[in-house]
Amino acid sequence: MRHSNLLLAALVSSALASACAAGDQITPPTASSGDGGSRGDGGRENEGGSNDGGSSNEGGRSPQGPGPGGNTTTSSPSSSSGSSSDGGSPSSVASSSTGSPCSEDPCKLVSPQCGCGVDEKCSLEGDNERACFADGTRTPGQECSQAIGDCEAGALCVYLSTAQEVLSCARFCETDAECEGQGGLCALGLTGVDDVRLCSDNCDPLTGTGCAIANTKCSIYAQGNPAERYYTGCTDELGDGVLFESCSDTDGCAVGFECLQELNSGDLLCFQWCNTAASACPDDLACAGFSPALQVGAVTYGVCSG
Repeated sequence: MRHSNLLLAALVSSALASACAAGDQITPPTASSGDGGSRGDGGRENEGGSNDGGSSNEGGRSPQGPGPGGNTTTSSPSSSSGSSSDGGSPSSVASSSTGSPCSEDPCKLVSPQCGCGVDEKCSLEGDNERACFADGTRTPGQECSQAIGDCEAGALCVYLSTAQEVLSCARFCETDAECEGQGGLCALGLTGVDDVRLCSDNCDPLTGTGCAIANTKCSIYAQGNPAERYYTGCTDELGDGVLFESCSDTDGCAVGFECLQELNSGDLLCFQWCNTAASACPDDLACAGFSPALQVGAVTYGVCSG
């Protein structure tokens, strides 16, 4: 997310040090893959930038703001080239189940699909070429395996982060309109495939809502370098660190927290996400925004700082 891997990951850099993975592409686990990959949650690498609230108060802690983000890349796990989920070979059906011609050859990845038969789906085989396979049942956001038939038609099994441990189904897309929610954007690419895009996960970084897989959390990623826009994504880079506890640049923080570089000391600490328009920061902390603003849809995010 995640991120130039997309590994549906986070804003990593001196500014958002562990939440992002750079890139607008998702990278496959071992080689080019079929229905699996990893979300290089792109644009999660920001350098520079400063906290909207300026420097921290004496004794307080303020994170460095997000800087430029990279393109996101996702990767899918490799699978036996040309084999279907039930062990058979991909079908050569070249027309839709309705018998009407397909606008793409040999079949169309984005829903509504065409070019494959009844109970089949268009997906990517081991060499990242399109082919027809038996349809799956897993929906976008659900955990999946490396089997090509695992995800339903219109979705691909990809890794959630560069750790390449957890896989989930991600929706094929051509435009943002085909993705769900304000955090779900057609922002993820697939490593080694120029003409394939995937939707990011629509989730809430404050609560983790939208990330249904166990031991995952929601983070914020940047698309482009410098960042053109921000989106959300689920990641398995989860720890138990909370407010101002030490963390690494890739994990260590609990749901609702992000590992960022503290502005004055340069230390990596867990900062709590907040909504600048409706802050719920603890104690006497304020919700400090970033410059440029870290906005996903209608919500402008900041972190609790004092």
